[in-house]
Amino acid sequence: MSEHELIRERIRRLLERTTARGCTEAEATAAAEKAAELMRRYQLTDADVAFDSVRVKNRSAGASVRDRLWSIVAYSTNTSSIFIQGYREHHVEFHGRDAYVEIAAYLKDLLDRAIDREIRTFKQSTFYRRRRSLTTKRQAVADFTDALVTRLAARVFEAFATVRDPEERLAAEKRRDLMCTDQVAVERRPITERYSEARWAGYHAGNNVPINRGVSGDDPKLIGGSK
Repeated sequence: MSEHELIRERIRRLLERTTARGCTEAEATAAAEKAAELMRRYQLTDADVAFDSVRVKNRSAGASVRDRLWSIVAYSTNTSSIFIQGYREHHVEFHGRDAYVEIAAYLKDLLDRAIDREIRTFKQSTFYRRRRSLTTKRQAVADFTDALVTRLAARVFEAFATVRDPEERLAAEKRRDLMCTDQVAVERRPITERYSEARWAGYHAGNNVPINRGVSGDDPKLIGGSK
């Protein structure tokens, strides 16, 4: 966590020290004064404090088939995403307001595990088992996964139709660009379609995943879900 993020986290914790949370009036006042002092010293606004980022482990640095789904997750939850390439592990990082980045991270984890589960199920199918070589088995999985991701992307987009806010997304993108100044474009590997049966199975598997919008006490638009 950078120094800037540590300061913002300290300010948020200070602002959480209210009488409603059990603090005395003197303690709440002192915390608010300290938060204001830090915001003046580091030239932070209320919007700066309200924004956050969450980093989630990822299989690649943005080039895999499923990685395009995380961009849809970001778009639908009013956040912006960026892939972080590491030496031993990679991450996808969501930027946006607190409630939104929590939902984005939750949804990314849910969908990632669901894709793994559906791929394992597909590998038990007769169609997959009939592929004789490792190359054809990999191609079948690639076709299945591509169609699965396409279906999930459409369902996420639909489930969050009432949540999407262009102004929030624009603010999140500006915040991401401010925090991440050394961005480069990611070139994704193209998919060569071969097995229509695998693609059909992947599309239908996308209907098996429950997609919930999560719950936030601060934003009633995030309550509820879709299946």
